[in-house]
Amino acid sequence: MTTNNSFITGWAIGGDHLKIARADHHGNLISVLQIPCPLWQGMEYLDQAIQSVHQQLGNQYDLAAITMTGELVDLFPDRQTGVKQILDCINKFIPKENSFIYAGKLGWLDPSSSEHNWLHIASQNWQASANFVSK
Repeated sequence: MTTNNSFITGWAIGGDHLKIARADHHGNLISVLQIPCPLWQGMEYLDQAIQSVHQQLGNQYDLAAITMTGELVDLFPDRQTGVKQILDCINKFIPKENSFIYAGKLGWLDPSSSEHNWLHIASQNWQASANFVSK
């Protein structure tokens, strides 16, 4: 797969919206999007939201920094299942070698390390933001 190391896209996958911030390699913000994504109604809404982002930004080969709270929606029987299904969805659209998932004190994990660390990934978007701003 191709990697576009010139850009990084931050993905915050919530239960109601998909939030996106895209920056160049200098950290300059290029684009910000908020796409409706009623995840509690079905995973197809996340599929559609990701496809919409790629159509608008052409960012499918960017490095991807991923956080989430969407695992909390009623669609999933528990948070572990939610994290797994959301990451499985992301992996359909973003090459695994380009993806990094925020896992709190564990830092940024590649997808192969994520399934076993779901508890560190679940609902960490607030900590990722606070950690970033503190530096």
